[in-house]
Amino acid sequence: MLSGIQELLVIILIIMAIFFIPRITGKNHKKNSSTSIFQKISGKMRVAIVLSIIWPFFVAGYFQPWNGPVFFPFIYYAFGPVICGWSIFWIYNGYKKSV
Repeated sequence: MLSGIQELLVIILIIMAIFFIPRITGKNHKKNSSTSIFQKISGKMRVAIVLSIIWPFFVAGYFQPWNGPVFFPFIYYAFGPVICGWSIFWIYNGYKKSV
């Protein structure tokens, strides 16, 4: 019974530390409220994000994995191109930044 109380006290201590240590140290990191993450994303990146979300839905409509045993082809054709595309983009940006 006592160990349960100790675990709760440790969790409360961790939560309090997360909120109060930045206030105690006095480090104020002011965020620029005029620019958000959505304003920094380019048009090509927005198209890529939307296509990454919509593509699996189109493939699901074509294969209809809920009607038959086509689950694995659905996974390959729905998420394979999305994962490969973002992987190539990530590798390309890594080489571009290092040069």
